[in-house]
Formats: sequence, structure tokens, C-alpha cells
Amino acid sequence: MQTTAARDRDIAVYIQDNWKRHPRLTINAGVRADFVRRFDDITPLQKMMPPASYTIRLNAGGKQLTEKLELRKDPNSGGGEAEIAEQMKMLTALKRDIDAAADVVNQIELVRGQIASLRQVLEDAEIMQPAAALEQQLIGIEANLIELRLTGRGQDGVRWGSRLLGKFGYLAGGLAGTDCRPTTQQIEVQKVLEERLRKHQADLDAVLSSDLKALNELMRGRGVANIVTRRPTS
Repeated sequence: MQTTAARDRDIAVYIQDNWKRHPRLTINAGVRADFVRRFDDITPLQKMMPPASYTIRLNAGGKQLTEKLELRKDPNSGGGEAEIAEQMKMLTALKRDIDAAADVVNQIELVRGQIASLRQVLEDAEIMQPAAALEQQLIGIEANLIELRLTGRGQDGVRWGSRLLGKFGYLAGGLAGTDCRPTTQQIEVQKVLEERLRKHQADLDAVLSSDLKALNELMRGRGVANIVTRRPTS
């Protein structure tokens, strides 16, 4: 069970224009700015598969090999198969929650990276002022999901409390540490965290559909490439 991770962002902006200096001389010039933002990976959620019958497939040399596997419960484990099934159901839901929260962070990081790149090549205040205001709104949303002041040093964990993604991770880690069904408290905590996640998703959607849309329209009118919220899929 592998969750989505938020990784380093490498974003580039390129602006090009033609300048007709003389009827017989046209200058074509461009400026490129690269922005790399360091971002700590979200700890993957890992859980062993529950007891069941599985088929293992291996593709090698143009051939597919298959083998049946019967995965049995540890006889020393205190939890029964029904309890493990309930545990896996909640862990699957938590994986979905973590992926959704990571997606919000990744969208924000992508937009912020493009704004940072624009800042290096544009001096148009009519564009950069609303861009800076947009960035502050995004930071406000992102700070609810991850701790933006992390330095990567060992004392980070005691300097600041966990944000929403960290809380999802702690909840999943505690649940995955046993073979027991989720407790009533764990179920209630998940509901609370999911409500917070939905609010942050709604806040981001509102900012992207309003402020970013207005900024892109302004940039389009000035011949500047728009800011995207998703990376192109190949």
C-alpha cells in the first residue's frame, strides 16, 4: 500500500519576444528562469497484505510466470481475520485521505513554483502584485497541511506540532501497528481529520477558480504564459 508523495519541484518559465530594431534587423530574445523548491517527502503508508489467497505474477524475458500463494494469519497475533479486514478497510480509506491531502500540497507547490519563476523574469507590477497576493493565500492553505518551517534538522519534531498530513500519518501508523480492528476513538479522529481536509480542498478550489483565473486572464492579455495547476501527463 503506497501513498502519494510530494517531492522536489523543478519549474522553469521562458519568455520570448521579437524586437524590430531596424527594417532589416529583428532581434529575437528570450529569458528563462528555473526554480527548484526543496520539499520533504510525505512518509509512505505501508501495510502488509491481509490473510487471503493471492496470485503472484512475474514478467521476465517476454514471459509471464505465475504462482499461487496462500497468506495465513500469524498464529501469535491477537486479532482475528474479521478484525484485520476492518483494519484494512480503514487503512485503505486513510491512504485515500493522505493521497488527497498530498494532491492539494502538490498543486499549491506547482503554482507557487511558477510564481517564483515569474518573479525572476517579470517586473510588471500589475501582474506581480496579484501574483504575490495569490501566493499568500496558497501559503495560508498549505500551512494547514504541512509545516512550512521545517528545516530537515533533528529538532523539527519538537519545535512545531504536526499538521494535517502528519496527523493522518500518525493515525495510520498507530492503526497499522497491530492486527486489531480500529478503536472508536480512531474512527472518530479520522472523521474529524477528513472534515478538515474537505475544507482545505474547498478553499483551494475557490482560490484557483477565482484569484488564479483572474491572474491568468491578466497574464494572457499581456502575452505571458498562464500558470497551470496540473503537470501535463505523458
